[in-house]
Amino acid sequence: MSRLLINKTNFEQLLKKHYNSLYYYAYSIVNNDELAKDLVNDSFEEICNRRKKLDISYSLKSFLYRVVKNRCLNHLKKQEVEQKYINRAIHTSVEDDEYQDYDSIMAEVMKAIEQLSLQKLS
Repeated sequence: MSRLLINKTNFEQLLKKHYNSLYYYAYSIVNNDELAKDLVNDSFEEICNRRKKLDISYSLKSFLYRVVKNRCLNHLKKQEVEQKYINRAIHTSVEDDEYQDYDSIMAEVMKAIEQLSLQKLS
């Protein structure tokens, strides 16, 4: 098995060669132009930052597609969790004397999302 070393020059060549196909792949998953671009760029940034630690012993193209797919799926999962908390906050019945305004509900939702993000990092 050969090890692929990715230096700055190789990285720029990878970006130019595979960007469009990876963008269309990401777009097919997230169905949003700007988000697809961001996710592909984030994927390439992650690869560049970890390039010295990467040991790609199979198809580079498959590796790139897998990184982009995982990033897209992780984004969709996070979005699903956020929507779940927003829906829960909106549909929670609150008695008149316990009424909370929209801003405080959204603050609670954002706090819960932040806690989830911190848990994911652990």
